Amino acid sequence: MEQIKSHNLNWDHYAHGYSSDIESQMDDFHRNAWVKLFSEYMDKNLPLDILDVGTGPGFFPMILGEQGHRVTGIDFSASMLREAEKNTKKRAVSCTLLQMDAAQLSFSDASFDFVVCRNMAYSLAEPELAYSEWIRVLRQNGTLLVFDANWFHFLFDTEEKAKIDEFLEDYHAQVGKVHETYEKERELFFDHISIRPLSRVKRPDWDCSFLESLGANVTLDSTVGNRVHTSLEVYTHTPTPLFLIEAIKK
Repeated sequence: MEQIKSHNLNWDHYAHGYSSDIESQMDDFHRNAWVKLFSEYMDKNLPLDILDVGTGPGFFPMILGEQGHRVTGIDFSASMLREAEKNTKKRAVSCTLLQMDAAQLSFSDASFDFVVCRNMAYSLAEPELAYSEWIRVLRQNGTLLVFDANWFHFLFDTEEKAKIDEFLEDYHAQVGKVHETYEKERELFFDHISIRPLSRVKRPDWDCSFLESLGANVTLDSTVGNRVHTSLEVYTHTPTPLFLIEAIKK
């Protein structure tokens, strides 16, 4: 794992907890669900060069590396990368892990067949620059797969906020505990995310439109969460369901 000196984007705080979640997902329903989903986009008989942006504790490098692909995982958080290194070594998965800004990639043009990103794009400080970089490093007919949700738009939209409040009442009644995303460590997380530009726009509409402006062929799957989440997770994410944006570089 190569490292660079950089400022802390506050993700170090979450590294250990995220890593524990990822370890559990590697041994339950989630692993096979994601493997099946990726098999619909990637030829498992051909080793592909894949960039995982915001790799976190290394979930995608583990499942894609096990399929024989050449995976490079990047993250801005040194703590996340340490967890990824530990997790991939534990499972004897070969991959490259680098500390890097998602909007300032050091790779040459046309370096990868796929760029993948899970639950990170919403936190981008410069989404236009980042998306442009991700398309740049793709080969012709290469594919960008972005898995994300419109997590925090409710902070700036009164109608969305009302939906969240109504959902939380039902959630408390049904589940009987604090909601991890919308209530746990609220000040620490929301203060950081609220300054990010993608919290202020309607997604995935904005993402699709911008990627199309870069010349990509864009397809949206707004129900992908039903395939990679448990029934409880689908319910938990009712106000902000997971979406998949597929952008193919022309």
